[in-house]
Amino acid sequence: MPDSTAAVMLKANGQFLGIDYTWAYEGEPQQGLLIIGADKDSDAAQLVWTDSWHLSHKFMVCDGNLNDDGAVDVKGHYAVPGHPDWGWRTQIVPNGASFKLMMFNVSPDGEEALTVETDFVRA
Repeated sequence: MPDSTAAVMLKANGQFLGIDYTWAYEGEPQQGLLIIGADKDSDAAQLVWTDSWHLSHKFMVCDGNLNDDGAVDVKGHYAVPGHPDWGWRTQIVPNGASFKLMMFNVSPDGEEALTVETDFVRA
């Protein structure tokens, strides 16, 4: 079984792209969901993200842009009790019949650390 799988589908009459994905952490199966929308009159993009491990019963709404090559680059924030909010940047980079999903944890002072990098290839 692969470490990660993804199912990509159009949603709401093609207005949004949905990505359901699976992965594992320390042998425990996890699931995630990304819903991506873009303003047809600009490069503005929005992504809603949740998964069974990072967010657990919550959604993160991320704002950013859709590049000319179809890549999505968005950023959201999450609370850390007793500290300033941290950021979470997500990039989705298409490449023919595949795409790369990258996620970065962003400290309150703007330092980014790559936390997820997965290449999904059509089976």
